[in-house]
Amino acid sequence: MLLTLFCKCCGKEFQRHHYFVWSTDVFCSVNCRNQYVRKASLHLVKNQKDTRYSILNRDHYVCKNCGDGSVRLNIHHIDGSGDWSDWEKSNNDKDNLITLCSSCHLKLHYNEKNKRDIV
Repeated sequence: MLLTLFCKCCGKEFQRHHYFVWSTDVFCSVNCRNQYVRKASLHLVKNQKDTRYSILNRDHYVCKNCGDGSVRLNIHHIDGSGDWSDWEKSNNDKDNLITLCSSCHLKLHYNEKNKRDIV
């Protein structure tokens, strides 16, 4: 079933199959999503924001596990405990960070078998 939606960034009307609408963050294109994410991240500390975009740019705005670039992307600490120590400056070296889509990121954190497959 096709749904008529409005892009959260540019307001353009577009249609998408209901299987591909997973959240309220709906965009007509990857470019609009990326533009919106850049604007929405202004509240982040400048160094965190710069690091995030540096990693996203390095990884070409796609998940390094599945290659999907059309969904929300997360920055994952490869060697991290998943707690607040991940925010320590020493743990935010660019070689320790990787772009993952939300789905792969959840699988990595909640399924140790997938963690070995991804990292």
